[in-house]
Amino acid sequence: MATFIDFVAWAETQRRAAEMIGLSESMVSLILSGKRSLLPEHAIRAERASKGLYRADDLLPDAEFVRDARGEVTGWHVRAEQDS
Repeated sequence: MATFIDFVAWAETQRRAAEMIGLSESMVSLILSGKRSLLPEHAIRAERASKGLYRADDLLPDAEFVRDARGEVTGWHVRAEQDS
């Protein structure tokens, strides 16, 4: 299973990864350090930037991505947290 760290390594630098998905380099750094969450929009952009090499489903397994007949992501569902 591919991770966001794998995507950044594939992009070769945090700066290039950030440019590819429309984020700042500092935001990519925060996501990698766990201080910010990878959002579904980021995972979708990474999938598109990598031409499907890194699938949104793998980058963010807690979300369920909805796809059209061509396999393009058209939306997502995120499970609500259960009350304790």
